[in-house]
Amino acid sequence: MTDIINRIPTETLAQIFQVFQLNKDQKHTDGFLDSTQILFRLSLVCRRWREIIQGCPTLWSAICLDVGSTGKVEQQATYQLERAGDTLLSLAIAFPYYYNEERWTGEGPAQALPVRLANILRDTMFRWKSFRMHAHPTEIQLFLDKCIGPTPYLSEIVIKLRDIEFGGVPRTLFIPFQRPGGVESGPPVTARFRSILPMYSSLGTSVTELRVDIGSVGPGLRTVDLITMLLSCPNLVDFLVSGDPKLMTGDIPDPVPVPLLHLTDLHVINIRDPEHFLGALRLKVLQSLYISGHHWDPAMQDVLQRISQTCISLTNLFISSATHVEPRDAPSIPTWEWPAFPSVTHFELQADDLLNPTLQRSALSLPQAQACTLNWVPLDVAYHFLSSSTQLRSLSLYWVKADAVPQGAPIITLPDLLSIKAEESLQLFSHITAPSLSELVIEFSRNIFTLPMVVIRGLIARSNPPLRKLRLSWKGASLTDEDIIWCLQRLPLLEELEIAGTEMSDATLRALEAPPPSEQGVAPDILLPRLRSGTIGQRQMCNEHVTAQGFTALVTSRPTVNWSLDFGTDKPWYLR
Repeated sequence: MTDIINRIPTETLAQIFQVFQLNKDQKHTDGFLDSTQILFRLSLVCRRWREIIQGCPTLWSAICLDVGSTGKVEQQATYQLERAGDTLLSLAIAFPYYYNEERWTGEGPAQALPVRLANILRDTMFRWKSFRMHAHPTEIQLFLDKCIGPTPYLSEIVIKLRDIEFGGVPRTLFIPFQRPGGVESGPPVTARFRSILPMYSSLGTSVTELRVDIGSVGPGLRTVDLITMLLSCPNLVDFLVSGDPKLMTGDIPDPVPVPLLHLTDLHVINIRDPEHFLGALRLKVLQSLYISGHHWDPAMQDVLQRISQTCISLTNLFISSATHVEPRDAPSIPTWEWPAFPSVTHFELQADDLLNPTLQRSALSLPQAQACTLNWVPLDVAYHFLSSSTQLRSLSLYWVKADAVPQGAPIITLPDLLSIKAEESLQLFSHITAPSLSELVIEFSRNIFTLPMVVIRGLIARSNPPLRKLRLSWKGASLTDEDIIWCLQRLPLLEELEIAGTEMSDATLRALEAPPPSEQGVAPDILLPRLRSGTIGQRQMCNEHVTAQGFTALVTSRPTVNWSLDFGTDKPWYLR
């Protein structure tokens, strides 16, 4: 074995070490794995390995300084820089969670550890390709104040504040890194910040992806701070801002337009009054809009109206109403008209008792929608939406609230609908026809014994769909052999079948069996002749609705089908 390893070329061994090191880094999601310890262990294997590792600069180019784990980070930084040669550097610095001003200051702020580290590393800024820092705001500021200069190869910035619950934390942080020559002089930059807003110098023109978590910034945050941040990175393509539902940013006396002419993806999560800064944005090529967890202020109507009119390339829209709002904090329901979104093809709506009255007073129209998810919306809202979205190809329903549609409302035909996935939301089935349906997935747990199968039978009888996949998962509601066999007899094209948590017995399995060869004619009469896979789930083994003998007989009679028996979470302990 030793001879074989010794015959491996030096370049190949170096590549193996790099792959091993990379795999270790990827498993450490926080980005602060000190790979030098891995290298030191590998170098102990033999003299050849040590020579290869010590002589390969790229193995030392990821400098991870965990200040809390060792008191020799300055020596480590110097050591790795010597061995990294002229390679591009990935720099990560993590300070302990709890800040102690006296611990790192030495003889004064000028001698603080962040300053000493900056003095060691700043001359290599022109080779930085990645910069990460987790520290107290004071430590971050001390470090950055010494690192003003060009970073032509920088493509990633991650800064997260630690130990900020004691107050006195600044709202913004100036990033002094520079990009000489403008946006085209280096790679695009991905930036992520937590508990602080970044303000950029010339590097801001190269920032194309920005993630900012401002949930811990505190009550001092202002909308103008968000706008100033966005003005410093005008070439954004992807922007996400997340906060706290209780955090209010406030209005702007004199709003300044923020042109983000390249922005295609916008996520706004848990910002209580986002209409103030969203109203300042000038968007032209937006393709995906995700707004979640906020109060619905009347001003939001104008914001959404402008987006619907100016962003003709908008195809993905996700809207979720307020989350984690105390009843006493709930605002009055605004009265306004929902704008039309003529270009949206993928839509998801997660409503609640605050948003539903608005939806019921003003119908939401998406005539080009092809994929739709409706969560916790009233039945009449879902009905009106489907009436205006007859090009749907995929429909997901979760907890659609059981109420009534307008009396005498006609059945909606969805000629292109291929897939329906429903959880606790079967009432809508009574009002639609889907003649092209190829996938039907139903999860049901409420103890209702008659309605579910009535509406499913009605959907299948009206549509006569060419189903290829059927999944019925029943928990608490009765689904009998008669019900199942009735459905399967009308679905001759079915290829994938999964039935779980029902009152099914061996009678259904016998119906699915193929007759013995001696009884088969030229064209054997087999239920589901195109079936390729079948999963039988059984929740209550003590009742023995499905027996081992019945399942074995089914598998034996149809060996070309991939059969499985799934007990789910109710599998007996001795079979788990």
